Formats: sequence, C-alpha cells, structure tokens
Amino acid sequence: MDTEKSNKIHSILDEILNQSEGIRMAKDILIQVSKEEEARAYYESELIWELDHNSRMDIDFAKREGFEEGVEEGIEEGIEKGIEKGIEKGIEKGIEKGVEKERIAIAEEMISNDEPMEIIIRYSKLTEEKIRQLAKKLSKDI
Repeated sequence: MDTEKSNKIHSILDEILNQSEGIRMAKDILIQVSKEEEARAYYESELIWELDHNSRMDIDFAKREGFEEGVEEGIEEGIEKGIEKGIEKGIEKGIEKGVEKERIAIAEEMISNDEPMEIIIRYSKLTEEKIRQLAKKLSKDI
C-alpha cells in the first residue's frame, strides 16, 4: 500500500473512532495492549537469547571440564599401568638374577669338587665359557 492511501485510511479510521467515546477508549486500549505485547515480545526474545547464550557457555564449560578430567584420568591410569609394568619387570629381573646366582653357586661348588665339565654344564645350565671363567676365578683347572 502506498503512503497516500495508508494516510487516507488512517484519517478515515481516526474520524470514525473519534465519533464515539467508547470506540476511542477501545482504540486507546488496543494501542496500549499492542505496545505491551511488543514490549513483552521484546523482553521474551531478550530472555530467550540470554538463556541460549548461558546454555552455550554451560556446554563449553562442561566440555572443558570433561576434557580436563579425561586428561587427569588418563595420566593417572598411565602412571598406574607404568608402575605395574615396572614392578612386573623388576620382579622378573630379580628372579632372573636370583636364578643366575643359584646356577653360579652350583657351578662353583661343582668346580670346587672337581666335577667334569659336562656334568657342571648339565646341572648348572651355564655355558662352558661361563664355567671356565668361574674356574679361573676359583683358580681351578677344568
């Protein structure tokens, strides 16, 4: 609608509305209600925006918190697993060293008792070279 027609319609409506006090009051109430509805709609849109904004902030915060917790748990789990593996390897090495010491003790005793090389190898499970080193250390000939 062009401006001239719109102005003419408003003019005619104003004339009609001004003819009767009741109609004029209804017009005033309508204008007031329209303004209140507009204000309410504006307030509601502001509220919705704020709630949406806060929700996004909460989600971002929750993501950061979740990430940080995940990193902490991952580090703790990694440390625990590392300690467990370290303990396992330490135990294995300790057992291996203990077995090796026992084999050396057996071989040294057999060397001291002048047992033959083949018997010492069979019972100590050491190599001939290792047995010769032990014999040399004990100043024994095999």
